[in-house]
Amino acid sequence: MGVSFALQNEKTSAWVYKIHSTPNMIDLNDSGFEIRYKKEEEFSALGGVLYDQIEAWVEVTYNGLRKAGMKSGNVDKLFNVEPIDFELPAFNFTTNPDYNHKYDDLSASPGQPQLAGDSANLAKYKEKSLEGYAIEFMEKNGKPVGWDGKFPLSALQTDAPPEPTTPKEKETQLCANSHADFRLAKAECRTQVAQCVFDESKKPNFDWSFVTACMDAKWRIV
Repeated sequence: MGVSFALQNEKTSAWVYKIHSTPNMIDLNDSGFEIRYKKEEEFSALGGVLYDQIEAWVEVTYNGLRKAGMKSGNVDKLFNVEPIDFELPAFNFTTNPDYNHKYDDLSASPGQPQLAGDSANLAKYKEKSLEGYAIEFMEKNGKPVGWDGKFPLSALQTDAPPEPTTPKEKETQLCANSHADFRLAKAECRTQVAQCVFDESKKPNFDWSFVTACMDAKWRIV
C-alpha cells in the first residue's frame, strides 16, 4: 500500500521510507475514521517525523519494478491503487547511517478519536478544542521526539528568512509573486516599483511602506 500511494505523486518514480514508530504517531484506523482501503494501516505523526527515526529508504520506479520481474499489468495495479494478488519483489533499501537506536523499543500510540475532527467525534469530545486535545496528547507522548510545547517539532522548524534591508532586496520581495499579486511580469513589476519610488520619495518621512501602498493602490488584485 505504501508503494501504491507513493507512486501517486510521481508517475515515473517515488521514494518509500521505513520509519520507526514513536508515541507521537496515532493509529488512524482506530481513531473513528471511515476505512476506505481495508488493507491500509495508516498512522499520523503529530508534530512531524524526525530524520533520525527514518531507518531506510528506497526509490521505486516503473522500470525498476519491471526489471525486478513484475508483470506490466501488476505494476499498473500498483500505480492505480488496485487490490493486488501477487508478491512484491524484495526492495534494496538504503540504510540511514544516522538512524538513532534510542527509538528501537518505542511504538505508536493507539487511536485518538478526540483528534479525529469529524462531526461525530467533535460531538463526543467537547471539553477542549482540537488544539487543546493535541497539546494534551503530546504532553503525554511527545517527549521521545523532543516535544517542547509547539508545533511542529522544534527540530523541524526552520528560521524565517531575514527581513530585506536594502531597496533592491525590498523590491525583490515585493515582486516575488508579481503575477499573482499584481498581474505583472517581474520585469514590469520592477519598473512600476521604480515609478512608485520616484513618486513617493518626494513626500515627507518617506519610507518603503509608501512604495508598498503605492503598488497596492495601483496594481494589487483584490
